[in-house]
Amino acid sequence: MTTSSTANVDMEQHSLNLWEKTQVTAAFAIACAVFLTIGWVSLEPVDPQGPASLLMESHGLLTVIEAALLAAVVGAIAAAIAGRTLPDVPTLAVALGL
Repeated sequence: MTTSSTANVDMEQHSLNLWEKTQVTAAFAIACAVFLTIGWVSLEPVDPQGPASLLMESHGLLTVIEAALLAAVVGAIAAAIAGRTLPDVPTLAVALGL
């Protein structure tokens, strides 16, 4: 890239205040709580000492659908809490929960 093309890209950094940090932390905490409670009940492996694998499930497609729905719900909750401040929070919350 030349300097003329990079000059048009103006990335403004935004520092989070205490309230925004609290919102992001709450979104991550709720994501972890949902995945540790509801997620574990619906996605727990067949063998507790074995690996978590969809190949060992008798209904692997249903498990994938449950995981996608759970990720959508957690993403929506995180977006409602802190999505206005940082648009990447829902994706990070789902990744953290999984």
